[in-house]
Amino acid sequence: MSTFSIKKPSSVIEFWFQANLWEYSTDKPGNVGPSQEINQITLKDYDRVNHALRDYLFAKIFELPRISLGNLIFSLVDTMMQTAPHQNLLLGNILLISPLFLASVHLSHKFPHRSNITRPQFWHEVIQIIAKSTVDDTLKVVDAIRLAQPGGLVNPGGKSVPADWDILNSTFPDQVVKRKIHLISLFQKSASYDLISHEWAYGYQICQNWLYTHNLSQIPPVPTITKEITKKVKQIFLEFLASYPDSLIQRKNSLQEAKNIQILAQKILHSGGKDSIMGSKLLQNLTKKLSQREGKFNPGTTADFTAAILFLRRFLIS
Repeated sequence: MSTFSIKKPSSVIEFWFQANLWEYSTDKPGNVGPSQEINQITLKDYDRVNHALRDYLFAKIFELPRISLGNLIFSLVDTMMQTAPHQNLLLGNILLISPLFLASVHLSHKFPHRSNITRPQFWHEVIQIIAKSTVDDTLKVVDAIRLAQPGGLVNPGGKSVPADWDILNSTFPDQVVKRKIHLISLFQKSASYDLISHEWAYGYQICQNWLYTHNLSQIPPVPTITKEITKKVKQIFLEFLASYPDSLIQRKNSLQEAKNIQILAQKILHSGGKDSIMGSKLLQNLTKKLSQREGKFNPGTTADFTAAILFLRRFLIS
């Protein structure tokens, strides 16, 4: 059974920072990158927010073993919005990676200096953090989502959200308290159209399966960005986009539109990959399509999972 060494919280903060840096510093279809802006959002905006999140975590480093999941998420989202007002750049990233980050901090606090932690132990910690969350955590996460105002929450994928589960409803926080809604219940309701919700609700099955079916050790564990790393990052992005319809595209458009884009990514891989002659042409076509509709074809959830996979590679693979 694969084991890994415990990392210090300071190292894990850097892993998250570096995973984000690698992700947004790689040109990918439909995403902001070194050579592409979307709706006047640039690479510098992402870099500014990423640095602010790292600074916040380092400022709170001694409090991290005791901070609740909801407070962590709200504080990071609040930091993001203060750094880049009116720009929700990393909400999905924060929602997806926060339980992974907090699990690593808890393990470091419980078992300092151990070198034989198993992956099942890590995933158990992740699941327990979510399972033990409180109603107050739910309120904090709802506040964070409402603060960031992500796209596609109104009639996601063209389908209405039941009024009693609509987090945009002004009375929903009161309903959370009255009905004692916990985070798992909340995310189970949106798991059918949101992969990040699915991870929270069902024990990070997608991330777990990805680690078991892909050789991430090929990604160099170095803190700097190299051509080799950006090549690997783009490959992860395309493989994930080919594996799952992007949730942000689905919410902003429809499931069918997300599947159509998934098929285009599959064709790139089946044509010899992005570096083959045919694959390169198909990649150009995909990039052109995703640049339409002023960001409504932005595969943001795929970018979030790309960062999460990179984070897990640094943390779990010694």
